[in-house]
Amino acid sequence: MLIPCRKYNQKIVRSRSWSGPVRPSFRCSSISFNHVLDALGKVASEIRNKLGESLESVQKYDAPAENVTTPSLEALKAYSLGYQAMVVKSKYAAAIPLFQHAINLDPNFAMAYARMGTSYSDLNETVRSAECVRTAYGLRERVSQREKFYVASHYEMLVTGNLEAARKVYELSAQPYPRDTRLGNLGFLYSQLGDYEKALAEYKEDLKLNSEQADAYADLASAYLQLNKLDEAQATARQALGQDMDVPEIHLNLYWVDFLRQDVGGMEREAAELMGKPGDEDQMLNYESDTSFYSGQLSKARSLARRAIESARKADEKEAAALLPGGCRGT
Repeated sequence: MLIPCRKYNQKIVRSRSWSGPVRPSFRCSSISFNHVLDALGKVASEIRNKLGESLESVQKYDAPAENVTTPSLEALKAYSLGYQAMVVKSKYAAAIPLFQHAINLDPNFAMAYARMGTSYSDLNETVRSAECVRTAYGLRERVSQREKFYVASHYEMLVTGNLEAARKVYELSAQPYPRDTRLGNLGFLYSQLGDYEKALAEYKEDLKLNSEQADAYADLASAYLQLNKLDEAQATARQALGQDMDVPEIHLNLYWVDFLRQDVGGMEREAAELMGKPGDEDQMLNYESDTSFYSGQLSKARSLARRAIESARKADEKEAAALLPGGCRGT
């Protein structure tokens, strides 16, 4: 945040709800407003550990706050919670209202718009996604070069659809900011361009750099699937689940592994994992409809497609509902 430098002191007061014999309190200081969130983040980790959360869990779900441009500390806090939900936990639907709250507090918060647009894209809401990223792009002159790279790459990918231009931006940003540039995004672009071996290489490197992020495992499993490497896809997905990284994409990947192996029981188990989960259920129902159609079970396919549409509508995924096959009309 581009704010005049001052020294700030923060005291985290004792919680009234603390039931232990001694209620902990903490104090931290930061050299400037720019570093308040970093200091608060360290204190938050201390508090979680003091309140009984294991060190392993604290470290696993910690994610450093991004250095993004906003004059509002409250907006930055909301953004950081959205970042946690989106990037660390792959909870895209949960991240959207947090980014929206950040925008309400700072209407010129370019990265909040960009991240919200990416979250919408992951939910197949392409119109909303493009609107958000287009707004972020219009605000790009207000932000740092690091943020400009993120906004520009996603503008090319999600608004113009120019994947080659997006690839060039990602490769350019990887030179000064190698750890900030998600190689998974490069992997996605290579995959869309049909270069699956190159996509796999990028996803492998991405997992090395971001082993705490569930979507890095999901991306790598998807890459193995594209190359029909079922054992590797399954092993990667199981590795994520073994580390308690239970995100929808992992089960969606395992569903396809089981389908390709003709493991009906496995398919049913993976489908059951996402039933009743808004924003995830419709994707699995759609996959079940596709595989039923492939197997010649047309009545079942139509029924599953209708359920997928209704699930998407209930989750306020209007565009996703419209894009679903509509009960296999014409079959």
